[in-house]
Amino acid sequence: MPTGSAGERGYNLVALSMVIAVTMILVTALAPLWSSRIQRDREEELISRGFQYAEAIRVFQKRFGRLPNRLEELIEIEPRSIRQLWKDPMTEHGGWGVIVELPGRGMIAVDSRTGVPLVPVDADGDGQPDPPPPAPPRPDDGGTVAVGPIHGVRSLAGGEAFHELFDKSDYGDW
Repeated sequence: MPTGSAGERGYNLVALSMVIAVTMILVTALAPLWSSRIQRDREEELISRGFQYAEAIRVFQKRFGRLPNRLEELIEIEPRSIRQLWKDPMTEHGGWGVIVELPGRGMIAVDSRTGVPLVPVDADGDGQPDPPPPAPPRPDDGGTVAVGPIHGVRSLAGGEAFHELFDKSDYGDW
């Protein structure tokens, strides 16, 4: 059996509706702040993981006298050069673009999962992008393809960043 008069119960309903409305307004106002904070955290993690890969590639080259051909070599060949293969925090799939040197094409970035160049390359200087090289066969174990000596990694994500790294403000340029 309800307590209080009908007027008191109506007042409580109005007060509850006001509290819910104010809460919704606050959540709506704070959502962009949370979103930008999450984006900044991902950028910081991307920078950290990129430097870890750079150090791992440097250590690998010093130990073995060559650059790795696949990212998996950094952990497969003992002693390991990196604790684990980190995922790219800016992409859903976590794959990286790897910086490789292709004969006659110079340094280019290719998708570590497919071996396909990320940007068209004009090696002969005729103003037309060269056809992409054939993609290497995909490994059965779901790992990355061997695309050549890896000089570094970059994010497959593109977009304007909150941070700047080496005077670059786009993820793909880091």
